[in-house]
Amino acid sequence: MRIRNESQAAIIRKNGDAIEFLLLRRRYPADVGKVQMRLVKGGIETGETPEETIKREINEEVGLVNVKIVRKLGGYEYEVDDIHHNVSSFLVEAPKDEVARAVSLDEGEAVIDEVVWVSGERAIELLTFPEEQNLIRLAV
Repeated sequence: MRIRNESQAAIIRKNGDAIEFLLLRRRYPADVGKVQMRLVKGGIETGETPEETIKREINEEVGLVNVKIVRKLGGYEYEVDDIHHNVSSFLVEAPKDEVARAVSLDEGEAVIDEVVWVSGERAIELLTFPEEQNLIRLAV
C-alpha cells in the first residue's frame, strides 16, 4: 500500500461579524452528474512542510495569495484503493478583499468549476465527506 501525505485547509474570511468558509465544487466529467463540495487539499511534495503545501494548494486551486495560517486543526487518515492518506488540516484566514476563483481546471479526474463562501452551518450541510464537515466544526 502506498502512503500519501496531504494538507487541507478550512479557509475562512470575516464578513462583518460573520465568518464564512470557502468551498470548492468538484465535477467529474467522466462520471456525469457526480459533484462533490470539498475543502482545498493536496499532496505534500518532497521538501515541503505541510504549511508550505497548503499555501501552495490554496494558490493553485483558488488563486488566493495573502492567506494566513491561524492554527492546525488536527489530522485524519483514510484509505482509497491501495493508497493510505495522512491529512494535516489547518484553519487558514483569507483577506476579505482578495477574490477567490476556480483556477484549477485540471484536478486529475475532477474539475474545480466553482468556489463559494458560506456560513459554517451551510458548509457542514454541503460538504461531501464527514471528515471535512468535522473540520468546520473544529474551526467554528
